[in-house]
Amino acid sequence: MDPSVFDPEGKSTLYFNFVRKPSAVYNSTTGSAVEPINGDLFRVELGRGENKNGPLRIETVFEGAVRHVTDAPAGFFVVTRGCFTESVEPIAVKIDLSVLRRETKPPAAPQRESGAAARRRESVASAAPAAPWIPQPWRYEPLAGVVELSGLPIECSSDHAAAARLLGDAIVAAGGEPPAVHTAIDPHRPAIRLRLGDAPVDAPAGGKAEEAYSLEAREESGVVITGAGPAGLHYGVQTLVAAIANTPVAIGGSVRPAVREMLVRDAPHFRYRGLHLDVARNFQSVATIRKVLDLMAAYKLNRFHFHLTDDEGWRLAIEGLPELTEVGGRRGYSPGFQEFLPPSFGSGPRPDVAPGSGWYSREDFIALLRYANERHIEIIPEIDLPGHSRAAIRAMQVRSERLRAAGDEAAALQFVLRRDSDGAEYESVQMWKDNVIDVRLESSVAFVERVVGDVASMYDEAGVAFRSIHLGGDEVPHGCWTDSNAPETLQQAALFASFMDRCAEIAASHGARSAGWEEVFLAEEGRAALRSGASAGGVCYAWNNIWGWGQEDAAYRLANAGVDVVLCNATHLYFDLAYEDTVDEPGYYWAGATDVEEVFRFQPYAYFDAPLRDRFGNPIPVSDREPMTRLSAKGQRHIIGMQGHLWGENLNSAERLEYMMFPRLLALAEIAWAGPADSRDADADPSRTWVEFEHHLAERELPRLRGFLGGVKYRPLANPTIAK
Repeated sequence: MDPSVFDPEGKSTLYFNFVRKPSAVYNSTTGSAVEPINGDLFRVELGRGENKNGPLRIETVFEGAVRHVTDAPAGFFVVTRGCFTESVEPIAVKIDLSVLRRETKPPAAPQRESGAAARRRESVASAAPAAPWIPQPWRYEPLAGVVELSGLPIECSSDHAAAARLLGDAIVAAGGEPPAVHTAIDPHRPAIRLRLGDAPVDAPAGGKAEEAYSLEAREESGVVITGAGPAGLHYGVQTLVAAIANTPVAIGGSVRPAVREMLVRDAPHFRYRGLHLDVARNFQSVATIRKVLDLMAAYKLNRFHFHLTDDEGWRLAIEGLPELTEVGGRRGYSPGFQEFLPPSFGSGPRPDVAPGSGWYSREDFIALLRYANERHIEIIPEIDLPGHSRAAIRAMQVRSERLRAAGDEAAALQFVLRRDSDGAEYESVQMWKDNVIDVRLESSVAFVERVVGDVASMYDEAGVAFRSIHLGGDEVPHGCWTDSNAPETLQQAALFASFMDRCAEIAASHGARSAGWEEVFLAEEGRAALRSGASAGGVCYAWNNIWGWGQEDAAYRLANAGVDVVLCNATHLYFDLAYEDTVDEPGYYWAGATDVEEVFRFQPYAYFDAPLRDRFGNPIPVSDREPMTRLSAKGQRHIIGMQGHLWGENLNSAERLEYMMFPRLLALAEIAWAGPADSRDADADPSRTWVEFEHHLAERELPRLRGFLGGVKYRPLANPTIAK
């Protein structure tokens, strides 16, 4: 470390972020210990001493394994006399990946395919998949002819102008002429006709009937897309757009926008097909969110779970509470870390730069609501309560201090979320010591009322229905509401349940159904009974199925009891996890590595019956799974869908976001729309095998992504099966 950044007259302080806790210092040039501050922020007090002419070396021991490059400390900066270094470049940090140590139990290579399946890999390498797009349609019949699209007009009502624009852009991108759009065209003239009607396909159990569509492409008449509802029409157009991109047809010696003749009958298996994105840990721009929504729409996903708040950031402006974004929406250095939030995840000392800092204005959010709605995507905002709330807590502390200094004591107490003198001692999973809202305060409930009310008003202004809001409810540490002066205080579980019920009632008063993580729906930890209450009538997002943690079958127990469940299984659907367990692969691994095949092979209705492995990669014997609750027929009706998750700790750029999202999102889209293999109609086209799906990715879909929407920075497949 270059000593020139230090104060020659006294002490300097080195700050950095790290996801591990220090356990001891066994050697340091200065003899100073690494001190935890809060969350993932640490410091070391540095003096020049005898080290003024040479580099400074600090060695320390941290708890837990260090297995991937993502584990490395980050965001180093030095503060001297109250001023921070402008960048980390003066500080040379060397991370020797060769000495990274693995967990005690090394990962084993999962055995996913039988010998017969492996032989099939070789035999089908040259076989094209049934349909030239993702997700696989319910029924697909390719015909012999070719339909050239350039020059064909589009017939549709003004209500479907967005679908017509989408199709027109695809034709132009493929080298065709911009199509003329009319509300009525001579029925004898070839055209592309977009209409609503009775799509001749029955939606599968659980799917939404209005999302069904049919598509008929004929040389003599053109293309007719019939949607059972506006969403169905939109999905039919997306299918045609994908067919244009993925089935180039040579006409007259050149490739022009055209498709093979075909008949398609299609509808989704799940009515909820979602993607979760955390922008609290690392902020993503409006442009990035719009691109994510476009990618979701292209692959027929219809729910965007927008994780807007957490300990490390509050990303949505709320009218009358500017501190939420001015304080909670910025991270950086200030004396005592009082002015805004401290750096996290290597975001550095400057408070005016992304991804550590940033938020969406009211106008931004309203525009995103309209943008998503036009693509038939519902945005489900998440305001994470009562844990994961340090950004809100600190922002409201600053507000209270400002109003108290102005002499307005009543206003100062209006939205206080935590009392400094509450005596609680706890530490969250992410090492925060003050991140839980005090649910005993009426001001906490008043805060929720203000925030939810303002969010509802944004939906109203956007002209978009406010149907659902996610209220968090996960990972509340023990001891957060302990009060030694009040032994009669209710148990934490009861306090938590009461607060979440009140929050659900607030959401209902604005016409929205509440949603929460599985902790909201369980009476106690472990394999305990389900609880009742207003929030228990919401939608459960079940995530914690890690083997050995005690909640492996919680999703099925909840669904069997009549709770609507969105499957969010961390082992298969967390896209922030590393693709593979190698040192230089970005992403966490606490639930194991998750590659594209792992996502594709997920069985929503019977994940205990599929080959399973623990988080170290070791196979789980069938005998160990026998005590687990299986999904009943009633329970299957309450599995309303599934969702991929992108937590933001390592999403420090739009490029990293796309890398972690693709191609795993394509496997999610396939399962969520087409459904598991045993759910399909016997007369329908068979579901793709993994080999067929992998072949399609390598030959068609990933090449398409290279230029789609300005290009997608996907992760290449490791060893794809390519047609010879």
